[in-house]
Amino acid sequence: MSSTSILSSSIATIAAGILGFLGGFFSRTGKYWLKKRERRTKLRRALLAEIQTPKDTINNAAEVEEIQDFDPVHTVIPTTTYENQVEELGLLSSHEIEPVIKYYNTAKVAKQQLDTIDDVRIKRSFIEETAPGLKKSRRDAEKVIKIHMRVLGSLRYKIKYICDVISGC
Repeated sequence: MSSTSILSSSIATIAAGILGFLGGFFSRTGKYWLKKRERRTKLRRALLAEIQTPKDTINNAAEVEEIQDFDPVHTVIPTTTYENQVEELGLLSSHEIEPVIKYYNTAKVAKQQLDTIDDVRIKRSFIEETAPGLKKSRRDAEKVIKIHMRVLGSLRYKIKYICDVISGC
């Protein structure tokens, strides 16, 4: 056997080993990326559904001229999905995390404060002051999640953000 054939068979063996290693690496990386993407999509859908649930309640509280028509005792803002998925929030983009956390924190504080107030007049006054901010934070969270759920949503959001910062496209 000549040294050329030994060298070429060694190179072929090394190349096959490298290609096999790279194939396995990219296969595992691809599977990981796809699973992570699927988890992120499911999280977005679940949070969006939960955020949209009290939409009418919050909007009514923010827009009712006479707050007497709004019953704070029956105002429920669900947080189950958020509470169960707090560890998964890292799957979301940084653009999504801030408005989502702001909405849930606003809702949590509002509910805690409402639960401690016994006087109906004070509750009504509190709702009149709190509902517009809660409505805005809910709308912001819903908007940013919807944008990121679209194809290339994250890229669109970044372009929109840059345009807004520059001067408005």
